Amino acid sequence: MQAGMLAGWLSDWVGAEHLREYEVHFLAPVFPGDVLRLAGEIVAIGEEDGVAVADISLQVSRADEPVVRARGRAVVRAYA
Repeated sequence: MQAGMLAGWLSDWVGAEHLREYEVHFLAPVFPGDVLRLAGEIVAIGEEDGVAVADISLQVSRADEPVVRARGRAVVRAYA
């Protein structure tokens, strides 16, 4: 459930059409009633096949305990 929530949050942020990779690691169980916090940050921007891509670090936490860590890679959109 929490990986799906994180995937939805990430695709809303970067646009599903720009998402190239998504990898998840479960660290701890989640229980009914837990309050979860989703967070992410761009950790690098580089080039892949001539296209700018962003490496994104993601985490789901319960209180101060990470329960899911993930990473994503997305095409960087240019705005004119």
